[in-house]
Amino acid sequence: MRALFLVLILMLAVGLTLGCGGGEQQADTQAEQEQAMQQAGQDTMAHGMEGTMEMAEDMVVDPVCGMKIKKADAYGSMEYQGKTYYFCMEADQKAFEADPDKYVSAEAAAKE
Repeated sequence: MRALFLVLILMLAVGLTLGCGGGEQQADTQAEQEQAMQQAGQDTMAHGMEGTMEMAEDMVVDPVCGMKIKKADAYGSMEYQGKTYYFCMEADQKAFEADPDKYVSAEAAAKE
């Protein structure tokens, strides 16, 4: 009996809150929250895309082994025919230095 009485009082209190404009205020708050979440999502997406673009510009492919590496992490680099090539290890750089045309033509063929 006591539990039923408490439930009825609780229902009455909720009904009065919603009936006295609380529902409108709650709806406004919910709309504001949804708008804020949407804006935050757009900001996050834009930031993520910027980070992806920066990452893509920083990544290169070792022409000898085909491994993707960050320019900053490359073992070394070499300029050949006006283009800079990056290598993941010494052996790849030495192989490229010995016969760069072999790797440049292979790279061009892979792009076609």
